[in-house]
Amino acid sequence: MDVRMTEERKTLADWAEEYHVRTGVVLNLGTIRKRRAVADIGLMVPPKTFLLTRDEWQKVMDTPLPMCKRVVRA
Repeated sequence: MDVRMTEERKTLADWAEEYHVRTGVVLNLGTIRKRRAVADIGLMVPPKTFLLTRDEWQKVMDTPLPMCKRVVRA
């Protein structure tokens, strides 16, 4: 069995909800989607939904947007 299939994958909204429960900070999903696009990671499933592993989520959170110097520390 492929290792990628055994890793837990969640949508951006699910990861953002988990982050909110853990830290109490509500994330802007539009910004998170842009960060994911800049990082160019994730598994796309129709209709244009991206699934991320925990490592990929961490990379998205650490990716700054163009012309922006802030990153979210997860």
